[in-house]
Amino acid sequence: MNEPTVYASVVMRRDAVGGRWGGEQWRVASVWPTGANIELETNAVRYDGHAIRLFRDEAEGYYLNLSSGRPAIFVHWRLDENARPEVLDVTLSYNEAARWLDSGEQVEHVPMPDEMHVWAAEFVAQHYKPEPRKRRRPQSFMTPSEREA
Repeated sequence: MNEPTVYASVVMRRDAVGGRWGGEQWRVASVWPTGANIELETNAVRYDGHAIRLFRDEAEGYYLNLSSGRPAIFVHWRLDENARPEVLDVTLSYNEAARWLDSGEQVEHVPMPDEMHVWAAEFVAQHYKPEPRKRRRPQSFMTPSEREA
């Protein structure tokens, strides 16, 4: 296990919803490198020590995230039996977050801090190799039945 790793703190915030009878809703407020000086609001909870690991086979997912124009950190979480948030995993991979969402899990994203962006961009530059494009046979060399409509 030689994957590059940073540890992060996830800040979850409890907000009132729906007015007088609406109740509360937990949301991911931010994610910071562990040790960052974060002032918490009274309705927030900080969860420290979540490993963010970069895997070579997820390089495309990191690339897609970083090139999106709004790089994000994805947090996979759910409520425990006491209706308190439980952070399950944190990733920078767009593809991994999509797999969690496809399986019906709760995933939220927050903006990626600059220092994490630099760290991930260095990894992507070193490990991401786009799939080579396949050369398409010109339409003029195909029979009419082979041509795409």
